Amino acid sequence: MRNSSSGRLVVCHANVFAEHELYSPVRACVAQMKGELRLGTFPTRGEILDFARPADVFLTDAIQWGASMFAELEHLKMVVTYASGYDMIPVQAATEARVIVAYTPLYCVEEVADLAVGLLLVCSRRIAQLDRRVRQGLWGKKIVFSPPLRRLSLCTLGIMGLGHIGTRVCARAKALGMRVLAWDPWITNDQALERGALGLVDLDTLLAESDYLSLHLRLGDRTRHILGRSQFHQMKPTAYLINTARGGLVDESALVEALDQGLLAGAALDTIDPEPPRSDNPLLKMPNVVITAHSGSVGEEASRDRQAQVAESLQRFSQGIWPKFVANPSVVPKVPLSDLR
Repeated sequence: MRNSSSGRLVVCHANVFAEHELYSPVRACVAQMKGELRLGTFPTRGEILDFARPADVFLTDAIQWGASMFAELEHLKMVVTYASGYDMIPVQAATEARVIVAYTPLYCVEEVADLAVGLLLVCSRRIAQLDRRVRQGLWGKKIVFSPPLRRLSLCTLGIMGLGHIGTRVCARAKALGMRVLAWDPWITNDQALERGALGLVDLDTLLAESDYLSLHLRLGDRTRHILGRSQFHQMKPTAYLINTARGGLVDESALVEALDQGLLAGAALDTIDPEPPRSDNPLLKMPNVVITAHSGSVGEEASRDRQAQVAESLQRFSQGIWPKFVANPSVVPKVPLSDLR
């Protein structure tokens, strides 16, 4: 595992979001293996490459990788992302360069599920609208809700993507008495039943029957803009869209059009595309839209688990063992690894 130029494992950490001291599990892991940890922050592709050239392992928060970058990093053997998805890393290019791409899908499952159901309740009970009225001095003034408020136990939640987070959302929705349907082409109907849904349905049925539609898919070629004009026309005009996954799952111009035309009652979005939003983004001015700044993964326990899971991937790799979660399991790594996953 040792770097041929430095004589020891070199870990380059692209520290984007937080102070260096927050990454103590990684620091302790590298110290234990007697490796070298380099921390850096940089805005340009050239600076990233210069920083990463000696790296055996590159840890990243939110760097958009270019496909050609892997060919320029001869020592690189693994990239680990502090994210539950890996849409910012060109996985095919990494595979061709024999670089492992590891990710951390479990660190914020409960937090994102909590937010998704919280946003559902915000939509259901019009919490944001009522709060604005109070602040405007309209306490006690008659209000006509459009669409009318409905009891959640009489409503259907449609879940797109019944993975770790989608399954936890399903459990919470069932506790509220909701009927839960799921669409997920990557699992079987038996698996959907085991995870708590009434079963899998096709996408047309999910769109037509959902009072609330919650997205829990990874962003990729098959899922980018999976919701667009055609799909919004199939939904109930009283339905709400909830997106705590990735903004790119939704064709944003089509969503704005659907909200303008009354094809949807509203939307609650933790993620949009691009992020942060431009100041002229029409979603920011819509009273039936709630936006929460990609905060679903924020939490004390989530932060702790995130650091621990990245450190675990690093430790396993240093011991010659495959990380638990690899985006490109077909890769032929530059070093031999034992398959103990």
